[in-house]
Amino acid sequence: MIPGERFAVLGENLDFPGTRAWIGPDELTVESASWDSLVVTLPLAATTNLVTVSGLGSDTSSNPLVALRVAYVTDGGTVASGYVSALEKHGDDFGNSGVAIIPVEDLDTRDMNVFDIIVVAHDTGALQANWGGGQPARAAAIANSRANVLAIGKGGAVFLDLVDAASAPVNTAVDDGIFYVDNANAQIFKTPHTVSGTRPAFGASATTVTFLMSTAPAGVALYASTDDNGCPLLICNPNDKWVLADFRFNNPAGRPVVYFYWGYAGDPGGLTTNGTNCLGNVMYMLYRDP
Repeated sequence: MIPGERFAVLGENLDFPGTRAWIGPDELTVESASWDSLVVTLPLAATTNLVTVSGLGSDTSSNPLVALRVAYVTDGGTVASGYVSALEKHGDDFGNSGVAIIPVEDLDTRDMNVFDIIVVAHDTGALQANWGGGQPARAAAIANSRANVLAIGKGGAVFLDLVDAASAPVNTAVDDGIFYVDNANAQIFKTPHTVSGTRPAFGASATTVTFLMSTAPAGVALYASTDDNGCPLLICNPNDKWVLADFRFNNPAGRPVVYFYWGYAGDPGGLTTNGTNCLGNVMYMLYRDP
């Protein structure tokens, strides 16, 4: 369930006076009760946990209720299920959260403040004019939220430009999936999973979208670039095509946020172990920083 939404707990004698319910340590707001059903609201702060009901008797669910604290915003969803699967494989890196698929049109009405992390998909728009289903103003619903952001591929790059997080030009090309790591000791390569090598393979050949920067502007960390294919290993240097980067600033409400750019735009099923481990590390960081 997405925080703030209602769900029903089923059982017996649930209309007994004083019956209460919790998810982990957080009490659920009881909206209505009948003999066999208790309708409750998931608290905005709730995380994935077991549900307990106490009234005439007491019982705890055998499985946890998964709180969807991560949103995957997409315009078409061609690889949405793949990204949900890839992210949830590392769910323990971000509070055992589930991932809610949010169509871009839902940005018009949905409160995005309920999410800790918002993923902006590659398919959300190749240009400012067509971003968000042709309504680029929808980007403000994300920018005005409290969430950190994982921006993927072209749609993610356009989003970052729309919200003035990054205005550098981008380059789109098919790459071999091997990236040059600028600092192998950076958090996203070490915590909590190890990404091995200074030129690790992140995935199969796929479209990559890179920011063109020769140096990092203030508030920007550059982590990995697409390598110069064919250059001798010992003399390869980082180029100016950055495929992994983060942008740290205060959002319009004055809250410090981290927007991470993930330029691998291919099907997440093509990611190597290094690639999925790095993705887990990025989510770990976004769940905890700043």
